[in-house]
Amino acid sequence: MRTFTDDLKDLGAAVEDMPCKVVVSCPPRCHSFATLREAKRVFPSLDPFHNTKDFTWAMREGTDEEPVMRFEDWKANDLFSI
Repeated sequence: MRTFTDDLKDLGAAVEDMPCKVVVSCPPRCHSFATLREAKRVFPSLDPFHNTKDFTWAMREGTDEEPVMRFEDWKANDLFSI
């Protein structure tokens, strides 16, 4: 079974051009970005393939036709995972 991470790896360098959302817990907010490249200017530790000390790896959001990467800081992840 393919995962969202497998789909991202297939994109290669184009993964930097995918839209993404970053959910942070303090202050609570969801930041939307046109591309991962733009999001990394604000949150440089984002990594779509690996968890970092600040954020989860990329999760899938959106539709099959228009997928969006979603990252959460660890506190937000804990809140949403309950």
